[in-house]
Parts: sequence; structure tokens; C-alpha cells
Amino acid sequence: MQPMKLSKSKHPNEKSQELTLHLRAISHEFKNPLTTIEGFASLLDEEYGNLLPQGAKHYLDRIFFNLKRAQNLLEDLSELAGITIEEENFEHVSSRELVEAAVEPFLFIIKKQAITLSIQDDLPFIFCDVKAMIQVFTNLISNAIKYSRPGKPNRIEIGYEGDEIFHKFFVKDQGIGIAEKDRNKVFVLFSRLRRKREVAGSGIGLAIVKRIIEGHGGEIWVDSRLNKGSTFFFTLPKI
Repeated sequence: MQPMKLSKSKHPNEKSQELTLHLRAISHEFKNPLTTIEGFASLLDEEYGNLLPQGAKHYLDRIFFNLKRAQNLLEDLSELAGITIEEENFEHVSSRELVEAAVEPFLFIIKKQAITLSIQDDLPFIFCDVKAMIQVFTNLISNAIKYSRPGKPNRIEIGYEGDEIFHKFFVKDQGIGIAEKDRNKVFVLFSRLRRKREVAGSGIGLAIVKRIIEGHGGEIWVDSRLNKGSTFFFTLPKI
């Protein structure tokens, strides 16, 4: 069998283009009101913060906390809307280097939470959009850390299982897992499944991963069991 080839440009279909326009519009329309709210809340804190009773100060802190969440959501929306995968931006690169670049920002929290990290040695060279593929590994690693089980041994494994046509990577964790009925929902925009504990996040990270992988001509799926962990697999064509 011959390796699959990508077309020169991965143009989104009409539905994807419409979604991108909606995401850009939402991000733009909400940015200014949030900035205004943050400005007035900051003025209130600076001028009257010391005079506020403890209960009112707590409410103000909650305003700042949720403002930050909303701003992070808009940043994620902007990132999702801005994803365009074109082969002219592809290059051959060591996937090991991509993984190491993705892992680096998490080294402190991995050490702090005593998570064991394993990266397969013989990861292959791949043909991809480097920045986008680092984002794929970053989001999957972040997800594995986010849903690790507190107070229990946790291990994250990043590995590879290739064949003649596709590269197949996986990111495996020992976290809280996903119920079978919910597995198809994890890649849906804004889908944040109710877990045993509240976890910060926008519900966009895995949707971004899916869009990038499909833009490269690959697929992504998850195998998971509650309280046993999850393994996210994705494929990329060999070119």
C-alpha cells in the first residue's frame, strides 16, 4: 500500500467555515464588555477594597475569578477559530522534539503532583504543522494532568504504534476516567463532563485537538474506564 497524501491545502467545509465565523463573532462581541467589567471591578477594589466587609470582599474576589475564566474561554475560542491547517506550512520534524516542547511547561506541576512521566524513546519523524502539533500534545498532556486522581499514584505515558499507512500516537493516564456513555462527547465543543470533582477548564481543549488532527488527515478517539484512566489515540498519515 502507498502512503496517503494530503491535498495542498486542507480547506474547511462550509459548516466548518460557518462555525469559525460564529466563534470569531462571539469572541469579538464579548471581549469589550468583559474588559469594562474588569476595569470597574479593579477600580472598586483599589478605591474601596479596604472598606468592604469580609462578605463583600469575597463577592469581589469571585467576580475576578469568574472574569478570568471567561477571558480564558474567549482566548480558547479565538484559538479554535484561528486554526487553519495547510500543507504549505508542514515540515518534517522529530515527534520526540514536539513532545518535549509540549511537556516542558508542565514539568513543575508533574513534579509537584508526583506524576510519573514516560515518553517512548523511538518516536518517529512526522510531516506536520509544528505549532499545531505541539498544541495537540500540550492539550492532551494538560488533560491527563487535570484529571489525575488526587492522593493516588499517577502515571502519564506518551507512546507510538505505527503501521504502513498511519502514525498512531497515544497519551495514556491513570486518572478518573470517562464513562462509556460519555466517550463520544469529549471532543464536542464546550463539552465538560461532570466528574467526581470540579476541574477548571473551558471544554474546548479536546475540540481544538480534534480539529487539528482532522486537518492533518488523521483521526482521534479515546479508550477509557471510570477510575482506571484514559488513553487518547490519534493518527497521522505517513507522507
